[in-house]
Amino acid sequence: MKKILLILGLICGLHVDAEAQKKTNDIELLFDIRSRFITEWSYFRMQKNPLLTYEETHTEWGAWKRPDQVIGVIPDTFFTKDYEPDIKIYRWEDIYKRSLYCEHCEQVRNPFFYVIEKGDGITGIRHNVWTNEILDTLQLNVYDSIFPYDNRFLIYNPEYENPNKFIFYSGNVDWIEPFFNSKVTIVGAAKMRGVQFGLEYVARVEQKITDSLRKLRPEYPDYVYATADESFISRGRILVAGHENSISDYIEFIFYSDDSIKTGDSKGIYYEMRYLLPSNIKSITERRMVKRKLTEEEQNKMLRSYLRKFRDMTREMEEEEFIKTMESEAVEE
Repeated sequence: MKKILLILGLICGLHVDAEAQKKTNDIELLFDIRSRFITEWSYFRMQKNPLLTYEETHTEWGAWKRPDQVIGVIPDTFFTKDYEPDIKIYRWEDIYKRSLYCEHCEQVRNPFFYVIEKGDGITGIRHNVWTNEILDTLQLNVYDSIFPYDNRFLIYNPEYENPNKFIFYSGNVDWIEPFFNSKVTIVGAAKMRGVQFGLEYVARVEQKITDSLRKLRPEYPDYVYATADESFISRGRILVAGHENSISDYIEFIFYSDDSIKTGDSKGIYYEMRYLLPSNIKSITERRMVKRKLTEEEQNKMLRSYLRKFRDMTREMEEEEFIKTMESEAVEE
């Protein structure tokens, strides 16, 4: 009996130790993610900023300066006084779904992905190291106007393979490495890159619809497509597109809007809105929204085709669409 109790005690002790170790590892990981995030974010703010000159960002020997050495990017007090970025970090569970990978790609072993969320700009918080009491905060708005959609990021950390490896796949930071496999699907790319834009319910487009879209948009003959039901960009659905053989390098988010605030046109004319998202850039201006006014013929074609599903809908339009859907379902029954 004593042996049994001893064994049970050892097992319980090991379990407690394992749980304690896991919590310690999680705390260390979150600390590492915070540290990596503020480094990548601040360097991106400096290196991809078209408003800063070469002389402002480089030393006399041609090397990049540290962001805290460049006026207006991030003050050195953020680092010297031990401020921590006020961010939230949580696991991105959707990454485990097989739909993220193409049919012929192997799923990555131990794919640990995390979503990082923050408010506008960056807020630094300084704590008392003994009591964890908040001593003060430092709110920074550094060139926010030229870095849109800057509140969400996706980072990958293979904890058990290489705990010191961190790769960003979404957000206003550099994406140093391509996706896991060059054959990643447009759905996988849309889900990963779309974290920055709050994309939800991403789905593939059937081949017959892809063929139809290629006819409707003949200037993009090799594009493949996915759709998303929700995003920060539009009040309607989003069409995600990219070149069939270079999805890792470039995708775009498309919708149609007659909202004068977005189009700048008070006449209620529809515009094609495309948010371009290349992977490798020299300036943040390469990741941008491009708008194009539709001709009357193009507008009529859009409203009569599959593209009408991607309108930036007002409440009145949503109600109209709902009624049409209900009437269509009633007829089918």
